[in-house]
Amino acid sequence: MAAVLLIAAGCGPKPRTSESVLDNPDFHINQGMKLLERGDLNEAELSFEKALELDKRNASAVSGLALVEAGRGNYEEAYDLANESVSLDSKSGLPIATRGRVKSLWKKGEEWGDSANEDFEDALKIGPNNERFLFWYGQAKAWQFEFADATMLFSRVIEIKGEYAKEADIEFASIQKILRAGPGSRLGKKIALLNEISRADLAVLFLEELKLREIFDRFTPKEYETDYAPPEGSAQVESKQVPADVVGHWARTWILEVIDMGVMEVSPDGKFYPDQKVTRAEYALVLQNILITVFDEPELATKYIGETPRFKDMRSGTATYNAAALAVDRGVMQATVEGTFEPMKPVNGADALLIIRQLQNYLKISF
Repeated sequence: MAAVLLIAAGCGPKPRTSESVLDNPDFHINQGMKLLERGDLNEAELSFEKALELDKRNASAVSGLALVEAGRGNYEEAYDLANESVSLDSKSGLPIATRGRVKSLWKKGEEWGDSANEDFEDALKIGPNNERFLFWYGQAKAWQFEFADATMLFSRVIEIKGEYAKEADIEFASIQKILRAGPGSRLGKKIALLNEISRADLAVLFLEELKLREIFDRFTPKEYETDYAPPEGSAQVESKQVPADVVGHWARTWILEVIDMGVMEVSPDGKFYPDQKVTRAEYALVLQNILITVFDEPELATKYIGETPRFKDMRSGTATYNAAALAVDRGVMQATVEGTFEPMKPVNGADALLIIRQLQNYLKISF
C-alpha cells in the first residue's frame, strides 16, 4: 500500500509509455471495475496498477485499489487509499463515492452511516444519475436499516436501465420482503439483510422475531415439576449439555433455548453446526417441529408420506418431503410457479422473516 501511495503522490519511477491505443488509464480502470464486479480482486488490482503505471496520479485508479482492499476486508488500507484518491481529485465523483463505499463496508464506529451518507450526497451532486453511486448509496441505506430510502435509490437505478439494473432489482425485491415482514428487533433487521442465513441466525429469528417462547407458552399447557429438586447451586444439579461447537459462540443462549424447546436438534455427533447454512428443506423441518408441538399432533410428521408427489424435485417418501408439503399446505412456505420446492436452496434473511410472518398469520397471533 505504501508503494502505491508514493506513486500516487508523485514519487517513484517515471510513467510507462503506452504500447497501444487501448493501453490507456481509462481502459484499464474500466476493465478493473468490471473485474471487481465479478469478484476477481487479483486481476482487478493488476488493471488498476497498469493504469497507475501510465498515470501515477490517477485518482480513479487509486479508488479502484481502495475497492480491491475493501473487498479483501483490509478496511484500514482501503480507507487510506480512498482518502488518497480524494486528495488527488476532489472534484470527481468516483473518489468521493469510493470513500463512502469503504466507510459503509467497514461500518467502523457509531457514526459511520452519517459519514458515508455525506460522501454519497457529495458524489451525487457531481454525478446525480451515476448508477454506481446510487446503487452503493442504496446498499449503505439498507445497512443502516433505512429501508424506505434504500428502496427509492434502487428504484432510480432500475429506471436508468444500465449495468446495475439487475442487481438493483434484486435488492429492491429483497427490501420489499423485509418491509412486508417488518422485523421488530435490531438483530432481526441485521439478519434480514443476509443473502444466506445460518442455523444460529435461524435460532435468533425464532426467539426474537417469531417470539417462539411466547407462542409455546400460549399454545402448550404448563408442566409443573413435582419431584424433589436439589437447591439451586447444589453440586447435585447437572448442568445442561452444551454442544462443543456452541461453547463461546455469539448465539449460544439462543441456540441452547431452541434446543431445549425441541425445535432445532443436535446432530448424532453431538454438534449443532451453528454456522451451517440453512436450506429450504431444513427450514421446513424446523417449522414442522413447531407445528407438531403447537397443535400436539405428532402424526403431522408422516401425514404426507407416500402421497402423489406435488413437487417435481422431491420424492414423497422422505421426511423432508413431508415437512415441505406441510409447510406449503399451511401456507407458511410456497412452491415455485414451476411446481418445485427447491429443497437445497439456501434461505436468505428476507425470506426467513417473511416465512415467520406467514407462520404467525397462520397461527392467528400478533405481538
